[in-house]
Amino acid sequence: MKKKKAGRLGFHAWYLGLFIVLFFFIASIFRIRDYSESGDGQVTGFFENTERIIFDYRIRSRGERAMTGKVGILAIDEKSIDKFGRWPFSRSSYHEAFANLKKAGVQWIALDAIYPEGEDISLNNALEPMQDILQKSLSPAGVLDPRTFVQGIAGLLKQSPTDQSFGDAIADFANIVQAFVLLPPENAENLDRDWKTARQALEKNLVSIVTRLDRDENRSRGELFPLVNIPLISGSNPIIGFINNTPDIDGLMRRYKLILEVPANDGENINDEKRFIPSLGLQLVAKYLNRKIRVDYDQYVRKILLVGDSDDAIEIPLNGQSGYMLLNHYGEYSDSNNQMTPVVISLADAAENKLPQKMPEILILGSTTIGADDKRPSPLNSSANGVEHHVAMVENVLRSDFLIRPIHFLLNETVLVLIAGLVLCLLLVKAGALLTLMITAAAHLTIELIDRKLIFGTNQLYNFGILHIQNATIFISMTMFKYFVEEREKRQIKGAFQHYLNPSVINQLLESPDGLKLGGEKRELTVFFSDVRGFTTISEILSPEALASLLNEYFTPMTNIVLESKGLLDKYIGDALMAVWGAPLPLPDHADRALESALRMLDALDHLREGWKSRNLPAIDIGCGINTGPMVVGNMGSNLRFDYTVLGDSVNLGSRLEGITKEYGVRIICSGSTKDSLKNPERFVLRELDWIKVKGKNEPVTIYEVMRFPTAEREKIMKVREFFESGLGKYRQRKFSEAQSDFMQALQLVPQDGPSSTFLERCEYFIENPVHEGWEGIWIMKSK
Repeated sequence: MKKKKAGRLGFHAWYLGLFIVLFFFIASIFRIRDYSESGDGQVTGFFENTERIIFDYRIRSRGERAMTGKVGILAIDEKSIDKFGRWPFSRSSYHEAFANLKKAGVQWIALDAIYPEGEDISLNNALEPMQDILQKSLSPAGVLDPRTFVQGIAGLLKQSPTDQSFGDAIADFANIVQAFVLLPPENAENLDRDWKTARQALEKNLVSIVTRLDRDENRSRGELFPLVNIPLISGSNPIIGFINNTPDIDGLMRRYKLILEVPANDGENINDEKRFIPSLGLQLVAKYLNRKIRVDYDQYVRKILLVGDSDDAIEIPLNGQSGYMLLNHYGEYSDSNNQMTPVVISLADAAENKLPQKMPEILILGSTTIGADDKRPSPLNSSANGVEHHVAMVENVLRSDFLIRPIHFLLNETVLVLIAGLVLCLLLVKAGALLTLMITAAAHLTIELIDRKLIFGTNQLYNFGILHIQNATIFISMTMFKYFVEEREKRQIKGAFQHYLNPSVINQLLESPDGLKLGGEKRELTVFFSDVRGFTTISEILSPEALASLLNEYFTPMTNIVLESKGLLDKYIGDALMAVWGAPLPLPDHADRALESALRMLDALDHLREGWKSRNLPAIDIGCGINTGPMVVGNMGSNLRFDYTVLGDSVNLGSRLEGITKEYGVRIICSGSTKDSLKNPERFVLRELDWIKVKGKNEPVTIYEVMRFPTAEREKIMKVREFFESGLGKYRQRKFSEAQSDFMQALQLVPQDGPSSTFLERCEYFIENPVHEGWEGIWIMKSK
């Protein structure tokens, strides 16, 4: 009946688990669909938020990493503001800096800033050009021509000298990628700007190679509103890239937009191939590597590559289907020589030619100061600046250090969710909650370690968030279900038997209710008996209440020692204690545990006796007998009442050994079969005592003392054992006088040595009463 009930519980728990697996499997399929339909790779929801958290944890736990040193930051920092004035400072500040950087070996500069308006002319900047205008407006006779003067001033107001200086600096350096921003139509339509010239600049910087795949899609139609630098700064043929790079929905920069589609104008055919404009970072790295940008598309952007003259290509793995890549962040890394990457060069230092010896080949101009704030937090740095993401993108391409997450990874994750969920459900039905928890925790830890080393460690990005959530849900739900239904019955059984049975027996009965049936099985076990010496005398001294209290104090630590060593407390027999090791749970080292427990009991007894002495209570001493052998173990009794116990000759011998400890003056005796069963015999010091025949057995038994002594006396005790065993050998050879000499030497070392005293008396007896011819040295016990 019990089995059927447990089976029904497992059946119902299994279906609960299957329902949860099905739910998460369907959720995984919807994730694939949502990802496929989401052009920018941004999907909202609980699972996706969890995955973002796990992704950020992986990036942070990996920490900052060294860069190649090829890409650095040209910083608008505090030092620059101190030198040039508050931001935005005069555009004349760039000329000397760019010239010095070019001489120092910088090959390319990108500007992560735009200058869409002319700079207002300050008085200082206007004095010199105004003197030139005045000079040109004077006739040889020194008469001012008002028309010439007014036209000159008007031209000065239109074309700021600082803008001209900045434009000249860009033209002189030549290899500079300028930024632009695409404005939403609703923000741009009312602005009075030369959108035509700006769009022409875009046309000159379109992606040069575009491949339409079989599943094509027509171009979109609409107008772009690119906010670019004024012509005086940008020049006639600027190299430009957009800096529209929106963060993820939680505000962190994990991705980088590589391209934007340029829609068709009213006069263009929407059936023509699509056109794309690159981002600042993509344009920069393509120019630096002298490669062309190639885009393959159908309904979505499928590939973005950098193609060289020899047709070798660098493919940039995409995230989503609108031209995003995942940023593999580096952070600020300092090596053992205190060298930092990325290299950060202040614009002020560049203007003063205070440059490091080893210069980056690429610099990206951007703000790193609070005064010109451009904060774009990343998973690695909550106060990161926008320029750092351009640096990371370029470094990723230069090193081919990409985070890879193609869509088939989601398929793999879905399969893993299904398999892991089914396996966990099966484990929870078959195994207990604790074991399943350990297995599940170990499995998830293994997944994380493998991910850190072999998956994320090789830049492959699997999101295990949904797997972790599913397995936690399955474990909690099925465990709670089993607990409230099945554990309720188990608690009832425990409540009924906790005062009568060892907890391990109760647990075994809970796992297999059939164990409550009568009967037993034959197994190799170790049995233990201990008895209080002189109990009758003690009981005559103390009142019944005091005697009961004393026995309770004695039995409590002895019982704890048995249970702590995974032994079975079989029963109390008056002042005696019976225990078994190896049942009901198999223990391969049951003999070792029994001997170790006996020694611990004597230690505990010494501690008790100190307390009893201070309370004027009688001292208790005990004898212990231990035997190992075949026994019948199980529930013995009647259908109305039974006990879990052991029976057999081996049990009887254990009881006899406890009784004869008094004859030899020792406290622990074990049989030869126990000695032979020890897994770690070196942990114990055993002394062979005798060959004996106990009442009820015809075969002789070799018995041993389990010796106990302070560590400081080990050498002396080992000498005593040596003398005793030498005397024992001579005793068995009937050399009783020589044996007496050995026993006496042992007693000289330890006068209270019981076995030596016992055999000394035997030798005296046999000298006076010679043994018969067939004597074999076996001592026959007359009493039980």
